[in-house]
Amino acid sequence: MAAMRRMRVSLLVLLCVSCQKGQGLRSAPLKMVSGSHVSRGRAVVGGLGGLALLAGFPWTAAAGTPRITAKVQLDLSVVKDFQATAKEPVRLVLGLYGNEAPEATSRTTKLATEASYDELDEEYSRPTFEGTIFLRNLDGVIEMGTVKGISEDVDDKGDAVLLYRKKRFYAVPAEPERNSLKHDRAGLLTRSRYASDPAFGISMEASAARDEDGLVFGEVIDELSTPGWLEKLRSIPVYSDGSMEPEGSIADEVFRAQRKFFRGVAKAAKDTRAEDRQGLLLRRVTVTGCKVLDGNAAKLSLAE
Repeated sequence: MAAMRRMRVSLLVLLCVSCQKGQGLRSAPLKMVSGSHVSRGRAVVGGLGGLALLAGFPWTAAAGTPRITAKVQLDLSVVKDFQATAKEPVRLVLGLYGNEAPEATSRTTKLATEASYDELDEEYSRPTFEGTIFLRNLDGVIEMGTVKGISEDVDDKGDAVLLYRKKRFYAVPAEPERNSLKHDRAGLLTRSRYASDPAFGISMEASAARDEDGLVFGEVIDELSTPGWLEKLRSIPVYSDGSMEPEGSIADEVFRAQRKFFRGVAKAAKDTRAEDRQGLLLRRVTVTGCKVLDGNAAKLSLAE
Protein backbone atom coordinates (compact mmCIF):
# COMPACT_ATOMS: atom_id res chain seq x y z
CA MET A 1 0.00 0.00 0.00
CA ALA A 2 2.82 2.40 0.92
CA ALA A 3 4.60 1.61 -2.34
CA MET A 4 1.45 2.38 -4.34
CA ARG A 5 0.98 5.66 -2.46
CA ARG A 6 4.57 6.69 -3.27
CA MET A 7 4.04 5.75 -6.90
CA ARG A 8 0.83 7.81 -7.01
CA VAL A 9 2.54 10.93 -5.60
CA SER A 10 5.54 10.50 -7.93
CA LEU A 11 3.23 10.20 -10.91
CA LEU A 12 1.33 13.34 -9.85
CA VAL A 13 4.54 15.35 -9.52
CA LEU A 14 5.79 14.13 -12.88
CA LEU A 15 2.53 15.09 -14.60
CA CYS A 16 2.53 18.55 -13.03
CA VAL A 17 6.13 19.23 -14.10
CA SER A 18 5.40 17.99 -17.62
CA CYS A 19 2.32 20.16 -17.94
CA GLN A 20 4.13 23.27 -16.77
CA LYS A 21 6.73 22.75 -19.50
CA GLY A 22 4.09 22.10 -22.16
CA GLN A 23 2.32 24.54 -24.42
CA GLY A 24 -1.13 25.98 -23.87
CA LEU A 25 -1.09 25.52 -20.09
CA ARG A 26 -0.05 27.84 -17.33
CA SER A 27 0.57 27.51 -13.61
CA ALA A 28 -0.81 29.71 -10.87
CA PRO A 29 0.24 30.10 -7.24
CA LEU A 30 -2.15 28.39 -4.85
CA LYS A 31 -2.32 28.04 -1.11
CA MET A 32 -2.56 24.49 0.26
CA VAL A 33 -4.42 23.96 3.51
CA SER A 34 -4.23 20.66 5.39
CA GLY A 35 -5.60 20.66 8.92
CA SER A 36 -3.83 23.38 10.87
CA HIS A 37 -0.80 23.37 8.58
CA VAL A 38 -0.59 25.89 5.75
CA SER A 39 2.02 25.68 3.00
CA ARG A 40 2.35 26.91 -0.57
CA GLY A 41 2.42 24.92 -3.76
CA ARG A 42 1.55 25.19 -7.44
CA ALA A 43 -1.30 23.59 -9.31
CA VAL A 44 -1.67 23.35 -13.06
CA VAL A 45 -4.44 25.48 -14.55
CA GLY A 46 -5.75 23.95 -17.74
CA GLY A 47 -6.91 20.56 -18.89
CA LEU A 48 -5.30 18.87 -15.88
CA GLY A 49 -6.32 21.53 -13.37
CA GLY A 50 -8.04 18.91 -11.19
CA LEU A 51 -4.86 16.89 -10.56
CA ALA A 52 -4.38 18.54 -7.17
CA LEU A 53 -7.60 16.98 -5.98
CA LEU A 54 -6.22 13.51 -6.73
CA ALA A 55 -3.70 13.96 -3.98
CA GLY A 56 -6.49 14.61 -1.51
CA PHE A 57 -5.55 18.23 -0.67
CA PRO A 58 -7.98 21.18 -0.51
CA TRP A 59 -6.65 24.28 -2.35
CA THR A 60 -7.60 27.95 -2.21
CA ALA A 61 -6.46 30.72 -4.59
CA ALA A 62 -3.82 33.15 -3.31
CA ALA A 63 -4.49 36.89 -3.08
CA GLY A 64 -4.18 38.77 -6.39
CA THR A 65 -4.40 42.38 -7.48
CA PRO A 66 -6.24 45.03 -5.43
CA ARG A 67 -10.01 44.69 -5.52
CA ILE A 68 -12.00 47.42 -7.28
CA THR A 69 -14.67 48.72 -4.92
CA ALA A 70 -16.14 51.52 -7.03
CA LYS A 71 -16.17 52.66 -10.65
CA VAL A 72 -16.17 56.20 -12.00
CA GLN A 73 -16.81 57.29 -15.59
CA LEU A 74 -14.71 60.16 -16.90
CA ASP A 75 -15.53 61.63 -20.31
CA LEU A 76 -12.72 63.57 -22.00
CA SER A 77 -12.48 65.84 -25.01
CA VAL A 78 -9.05 65.69 -26.69
CA VAL A 79 -8.06 68.32 -29.24
CA LYS A 80 -6.54 66.51 -32.22
CA ASP A 81 -4.69 69.28 -34.05
CA PHE A 82 -2.79 72.46 -33.32
CA GLN A 83 -5.57 74.66 -34.71
CA ALA A 84 -8.09 73.00 -32.32
CA THR A 85 -10.49 72.45 -35.20
CA ALA A 86 -11.16 68.80 -34.35
CA LYS A 87 -11.87 67.15 -31.02
CA GLU A 88 -12.01 63.48 -30.13
CA PRO A 89 -14.13 62.06 -27.30
CA VAL A 90 -12.38 59.57 -25.01
CA ARG A 91 -14.22 57.72 -22.26
CA LEU A 92 -12.33 56.31 -19.29
CA VAL A 93 -13.81 54.00 -16.65
CA LEU A 94 -11.79 54.24 -13.45
CA GLY A 95 -11.66 51.38 -10.97
CA LEU A 96 -10.94 52.59 -7.43
CA TYR A 97 -9.09 50.59 -4.76
CA GLY A 98 -11.28 51.40 -1.76
CA ASN A 99 -9.50 48.96 0.56
CA GLU A 100 -5.95 50.12 -0.20
CA ALA A 101 -6.79 53.83 -0.55
CA PRO A 102 -10.12 54.66 1.14
CA GLU A 103 -9.35 58.38 1.48
CA ALA A 104 -8.41 58.88 -2.18
CA THR A 105 -11.40 56.79 -3.23
CA SER A 106 -13.71 58.98 -1.15
CA ARG A 107 -12.30 62.19 -2.64
CA THR A 108 -12.64 60.89 -6.17
CA THR A 109 -16.24 59.72 -5.82
CA LYS A 110 -17.24 63.00 -4.16
CA LEU A 111 -16.04 65.01 -7.15
CA ALA A 112 -17.31 62.52 -9.73
CA THR A 113 -20.92 63.28 -8.83
CA GLU A 114 -22.87 65.06 -11.55
CA ALA A 115 -23.41 68.79 -10.93
CA SER A 116 -25.65 71.38 -12.53
CA TYR A 117 -24.08 74.47 -14.09
CA ASP A 118 -25.20 77.93 -12.98
CA GLU A 119 -25.14 80.09 -16.11
CA LEU A 120 -25.56 83.30 -14.11
CA ASP A 121 -22.66 82.67 -11.72
CA GLU A 122 -20.72 80.63 -14.31
CA GLU A 123 -20.05 78.00 -11.66
CA TYR A 124 -21.18 74.47 -10.87
CA SER A 125 -23.62 73.77 -8.05
CA ARG A 126 -21.02 71.59 -6.34
CA PRO A 127 -17.33 70.74 -6.81
CA THR A 128 -16.83 68.44 -9.77
CA PHE A 129 -14.13 67.15 -12.08
CA GLU A 130 -16.22 68.39 -15.01
CA GLY A 131 -14.47 71.30 -16.72
CA THR A 132 -11.06 70.36 -15.28
CA ILE A 133 -8.09 70.15 -17.66
CA PHE A 134 -5.25 67.65 -17.79
CA LEU A 135 -2.18 69.86 -18.04
CA ARG A 136 1.12 67.97 -18.05
CA ASN A 137 2.89 64.73 -18.78
CA LEU A 138 5.70 64.40 -16.23
CA ASP A 139 7.56 61.23 -15.24
CA GLY A 140 5.24 59.23 -17.47
CA VAL A 141 2.08 60.52 -15.72
CA ILE A 142 -0.57 62.80 -17.27
CA GLU A 143 -1.58 65.17 -14.46
CA MET A 144 -4.88 66.90 -13.88
CA GLY A 145 -4.86 70.61 -13.10
CA THR A 146 -6.52 72.23 -10.09
CA VAL A 147 -10.25 71.60 -9.80
CA LYS A 148 -12.04 74.88 -10.47
CA GLY A 149 -13.46 76.71 -7.49
CA ILE A 150 -11.59 74.76 -4.82
CA SER A 151 -9.36 76.47 -2.27
CA GLU A 152 -7.67 75.42 0.95
CA ASP A 153 -8.20 77.01 4.35
CA VAL A 154 -7.74 76.29 8.06
CA ASP A 155 -10.71 75.91 10.41
CA ASP A 156 -11.05 77.14 14.01
CA LYS A 157 -9.33 74.00 15.28
CA GLY A 158 -6.32 74.55 13.09
CA ASP A 159 -7.19 71.67 10.74
CA ALA A 160 -6.85 72.00 6.97
CA VAL A 161 -10.12 72.01 5.04
CA LEU A 162 -11.10 72.39 1.41
CA LEU A 163 -13.58 75.07 0.42
CA TYR A 164 -15.82 75.37 -2.62
CA ARG A 165 -17.29 78.81 -3.29
CA LYS A 166 -16.12 79.74 0.22
CA LYS A 167 -18.08 76.88 1.81
CA ARG A 168 -16.43 73.97 3.55
CA PHE A 169 -16.95 70.63 1.88
CA TYR A 170 -14.02 68.42 2.85
CA ALA A 171 -11.69 67.98 5.85
CA VAL A 172 -8.09 67.22 4.86
CA PRO A 173 -6.68 64.28 6.89
CA ALA A 174 -3.84 65.17 9.24
CA GLU A 175 -1.78 62.17 8.14
CA PRO A 176 -1.08 61.42 4.45
CA GLU A 177 -2.55 58.20 3.13
CA ARG A 178 -0.07 55.41 2.31
CA ASN A 179 0.00 51.92 0.82
CA SER A 180 2.59 49.61 -0.69
CA LEU A 181 1.32 49.73 -4.29
CA LYS A 182 3.92 50.63 -6.92
CA HIS A 183 3.71 52.64 -10.13
CA ASP A 184 4.72 49.56 -12.08
CA ARG A 185 2.57 49.81 -15.21
CA ALA A 186 0.49 52.07 -17.40
CA GLY A 187 -3.12 52.91 -16.59
CA LEU A 188 -2.75 53.47 -12.84
CA LEU A 189 -4.43 56.32 -10.97
CA THR A 190 -2.03 58.26 -8.79
CA ARG A 191 -1.95 61.37 -6.65
CA SER A 192 0.56 63.06 -4.38
CA ARG A 193 0.19 61.86 -0.80
CA TYR A 194 0.87 65.38 0.45
CA ALA A 195 -1.50 67.30 -1.84
CA SER A 196 -4.82 68.48 -0.46
CA ASP A 197 -6.34 69.13 -3.88
CA PRO A 198 -8.38 66.14 -5.18
CA ALA A 199 -6.75 66.31 -8.64
CA PHE A 200 -4.93 63.16 -9.78
CA GLY A 201 -2.91 61.70 -12.62
CA ILE A 202 -2.92 58.64 -14.89
CA SER A 203 0.29 56.72 -15.56
CA MET A 204 1.23 56.30 -19.21
CA GLU A 205 4.01 53.85 -18.32
CA ALA A 206 5.78 52.42 -15.28
CA SER A 207 7.14 55.30 -13.19
CA ALA A 208 9.36 54.36 -10.26
CA ALA A 209 10.04 58.09 -9.71
CA ARG A 210 6.48 58.41 -8.39
CA ASP A 211 6.81 55.69 -5.75
CA GLU A 212 8.45 57.99 -3.21
CA ASP A 213 5.58 60.44 -2.66
CA GLY A 214 2.82 59.16 -4.95
CA LEU A 215 -0.21 57.08 -3.95
CA VAL A 216 -1.66 54.49 -6.32
CA PHE A 217 -5.42 54.36 -5.67
CA GLY A 218 -6.95 52.77 -8.75
CA GLU A 219 -6.66 51.91 -12.43
CA VAL A 220 -8.25 52.58 -15.79
CA ILE A 221 -10.39 49.55 -16.68
CA ASP A 222 -9.20 48.94 -20.20
CA GLU A 223 -12.06 46.76 -21.43
CA LEU A 224 -14.68 49.34 -20.36
CA SER A 225 -12.85 52.39 -21.74
CA THR A 226 -12.48 53.76 -25.28
CA PRO A 227 -10.35 51.34 -27.34
CA GLY A 228 -6.82 52.69 -27.73
CA TRP A 229 -7.31 55.30 -24.99
CA LEU A 230 -3.76 54.86 -23.70
CA GLU A 231 -2.09 55.57 -27.03
CA LYS A 232 -4.44 58.50 -27.68
CA LEU A 233 -3.26 60.17 -24.45
CA ARG A 234 0.34 59.02 -24.56
CA SER A 235 0.85 60.38 -28.07
CA ILE A 236 -0.15 63.96 -27.17
CA PRO A 237 2.92 66.17 -27.81
CA VAL A 238 4.40 68.05 -24.86
CA TYR A 239 6.42 71.20 -24.40
CA SER A 240 10.12 70.75 -23.62
CA ASP A 241 12.73 73.36 -22.84
CA GLY A 242 15.49 70.84 -22.32
CA SER A 243 18.96 70.96 -23.79
CA MET A 244 19.73 69.35 -27.15
CA GLU A 245 23.14 68.35 -25.82
CA PRO A 246 23.89 64.90 -24.35
CA GLU A 247 22.69 64.66 -20.75
CA GLY A 248 25.56 65.11 -18.29
CA SER A 249 27.86 66.79 -20.81
CA ILE A 250 29.56 70.13 -20.08
CA ALA A 251 27.38 71.88 -22.68
CA ASP A 252 24.25 70.43 -21.06
CA GLU A 253 25.34 71.59 -17.59
CA VAL A 254 26.03 75.11 -18.93
CA PHE A 255 22.58 75.21 -20.55
CA ARG A 256 20.85 74.12 -17.32
CA ALA A 257 22.77 76.67 -15.24
CA GLN A 258 21.86 79.51 -17.63
CA ARG A 259 18.22 78.47 -17.71
CA LYS A 260 18.07 78.41 -13.91
CA PHE A 261 19.69 81.85 -13.68
CA PHE A 262 17.39 83.55 -16.18
CA ARG A 263 14.28 81.94 -14.64
CA GLY A 264 15.33 83.28 -11.26
CA VAL A 265 15.77 86.79 -12.62
CA ALA A 266 12.41 86.65 -14.42
CA LYS A 267 10.58 85.40 -11.34
CA ALA A 268 12.13 88.18 -9.23
CA ALA A 269 10.77 90.65 -11.78
CA LYS A 270 7.36 88.89 -11.67
CA ASP A 271 7.61 88.02 -15.35
CA THR A 272 4.94 85.37 -16.10
CA ARG A 273 7.16 83.96 -18.85
CA ALA A 274 9.29 82.45 -16.08
CA GLU A 275 6.60 79.84 -15.44
CA ASP A 276 7.89 76.29 -15.70
CA ARG A 277 6.25 74.86 -18.82
CA GLN A 278 8.14 71.57 -18.89
CA GLY A 279 5.82 68.70 -19.83
CA LEU A 280 2.82 70.88 -20.67
CA LEU A 281 0.43 69.13 -23.04
CA LEU A 282 0.28 70.85 -26.44
CA ARG A 283 -3.26 69.58 -27.02
CA ARG A 284 -6.12 70.50 -24.69
CA VAL A 285 -7.60 67.59 -22.71
CA THR A 286 -10.79 68.57 -20.86
CA VAL A 287 -13.12 66.58 -18.60
CA THR A 288 -16.57 67.02 -20.16
CA GLY A 289 -18.51 64.70 -17.86
CA CYS A 290 -18.17 62.39 -14.87
CA LYS A 291 -20.31 60.13 -12.70
CA VAL A 292 -20.12 57.26 -10.24
CA LEU A 293 -21.13 54.02 -11.96
CA ASP A 294 -21.70 51.63 -9.08
CA GLY A 295 -22.62 52.01 -5.44
CA ASN A 296 -24.31 55.08 -4.09
CA ALA A 297 -22.85 58.39 -5.22
CA ALA A 298 -21.11 60.09 -2.33
CA LYS A 299 -23.39 62.55 -0.60
CA LEU A 300 -21.93 66.00 -0.36
CA SER A 301 -23.24 68.67 1.96
CA LEU A 302 -22.12 72.24 1.43
CA ALA A 303 -22.52 73.37 5.02
CA GLU A 304 -21.73 76.88 6.12
